[in-house]
Formats: sequence, structure tokens, C-alpha cells
Amino acid sequence: MCKRPAGTTCPPNQPLATVTPVPSNPSTCNAGILIAPGVISSPNYPSTYDSNTNCTYQLATLGSYNIILKFDIFSTEENTEFVSVYDGDSTNADLLGTFSGYFYKSFSLVSSGNNLFITFTSNNVNNFAGFSASFSSYVYRL
Repeated sequence: MCKRPAGTTCPPNQPLATVTPVPSNPSTCNAGILIAPGVISSPNYPSTYDSNTNCTYQLATLGSYNIILKFDIFSTEENTEFVSVYDGDSTNADLLGTFSGYFYKSFSLVSSGNNLFITFTSNNVNNFAGFSASFSSYVYRL
């Protein structure tokens, strides 16, 4: 890629720019702050996650928006592997819920502010597909 005025051509020996494609389904486990909209998933999803996985996901949106988090798929070992969702930017925030097992229908959670913090913990016994969830900005109206 060359910088040039409009209407002129680049020299033929100019090197080409390399573009790395975005992974088709990144888990974003421990990736830092993720700005809405987006998708999070357990590592290796839709294949099984690894034993002894510990992941955090920090979701944020701008300004006075809330975040709606929709779990489309959820399958973990019941009562031993957990996803916890906190209404803020850390585990010190209020707990919205802790989830484990298999959910046949999608379910959603809405933050009270512009942050959500999620943890995922697995053990070393049975591994499942895990979860996939989308998140986006949301205007909560009373």
C-alpha cells in the first residue's frame, strides 16, 4: 500500500500490505476491556474447554448506556463449573448471578451501569462446550 495523491498509481515494486484476518470465534478470555457490541465465549468454543480454566471478561459500554448480555448457548458441568456475572467492573461489584449446568433456552442479564464483569471457572473432571454470549449497549427505561 502506498500513500499517493488521488489519480496517480503506485510503483509496481511497492510491497503489499499484509492483513491478518480476525479469528472467526475468539473467546476473548482474559483479554482486558471489551467494548459493546461483541461476543464472548468459553475457550475453544464450540469444542470443549480445557480443564482448570479460569477466565475473566470485562465488558463496557459508553456513557449512560447499560449492557445487555445474552447467553445463547450454555453447557458446563453442573454444580462444579461456574459462570458468575457481576454488575460492575470487578468481582467486588454486586453479583447478578452464578450459572452452572445446561440451559435449553437463551437468557439475558442487564447491567445497572456501563460495566459487567464475568468469571468462568472449570475443574479437571468433565469438560463441556461451555458458552457463547453476545453483549450490546442497552437503554434501560423505567
